[in-house]
Amino acid sequence: MLGLAPSGFPLWTANYDGPAGLDDQGLDIAVDSAGHVYVAGFSMDQDGDEAGEWMGSMVLMRFTPDSD
Repeated sequence: MLGLAPSGFPLWTANYDGPAGLDDQGLDIAVDSAGHVYVAGFSMDQDGDEAGEWMGSMVLMRFTPDSD
């Protein structure tokens, strides 16, 4: 994520690396009237009962206009 000022100047950055450090993807983004940014996606984890079985978790992150 990269927060930009109206002039295009970078204000903040944020990264997400899920618990397994595997394939994490943001799939959708929205901004509410207060300027909060919401990112929806998933985080993969190799946590199945059998070798090679992959599990995933849905992720929803919220960032304030100042990235708090």
